[in-house]
Amino acid sequence: MKTLTKFLLIILISNCALSQDDEFRFGLHIGVDYANQISNFSSSSIYSAIDENQAHHFGIHAKASLNINSNWLAYFKIQATGRNINLPETTNSLESYYDDHFYVLQTERVRNTEEDKPENIFASIGGMYRWTQNKWEYQLGLGVGFASMSNLEYAYILKEKGANQYYEINIVPKYGNMVNLFIEPNANVAYQLNRRLKIFVSGTYNIMPNVPITIHNTKTDLYSKFPIESDKSYKESIQFLNLNLGLVIGLWQK
Repeated sequence: MKTLTKFLLIILISNCALSQDDEFRFGLHIGVDYANQISNFSSSSIYSAIDENQAHHFGIHAKASLNINSNWLAYFKIQATGRNINLPETTNSLESYYDDHFYVLQTERVRNTEEDKPENIFASIGGMYRWTQNKWEYQLGLGVGFASMSNLEYAYILKEKGANQYYEINIVPKYGNMVNLFIEPNANVAYQLNRRLKIFVSGTYNIMPNVPITIHNTKTDLYSKFPIESDKSYKESIQFLNLNLGLVIGLWQK
């Protein structure tokens, strides 16, 4: 964060030495993101009983844009999001999934990968149509890209109703593809602060249809310690609604 602050200060100071031409061939976009994962998991999937249907993430992104002409630009963007900050109570939904034959005593969500790695990474390219009005700039665009999403592990304890029987359940949803294709309609509004610098707010909607997901389920009897493993595969639709805020820095004057 300190390095980014120093970089932006240098850009602002150096702006005083620029010519009056405010058109730049390249733009560097740096921003912070709020991402809401909206997923349509099948009601028969245990994934629908866990917390991923309305996951919320904070993230950062960087985008490079190329001005093709006064109305069109092309872009390349990379976005990384952190862990889900919305961990709702899942006890009731899990008990409903098991037809109320079990009590859910304890739930936990852990990562399969290192804690310091992003949970989701998106990379996309696309084009945008833009128009200006005074110091305001408006953009509508469409992009395509690939997303890499972490496999997460869920663990909880079940007690069978009417019996003194306890089970430990471990659920590991695994995405069938290392990367998943998505399309990205987006809109952007920017305000010109000076010749080189703009502030922007934008929204993007990442749509990933038919994502293959395999649910690996391990059910362990806590008395006998005997595990029973099973796998079920699904194809689900996953969407991310992103809100972005940041700065655009003009580079390489025409």
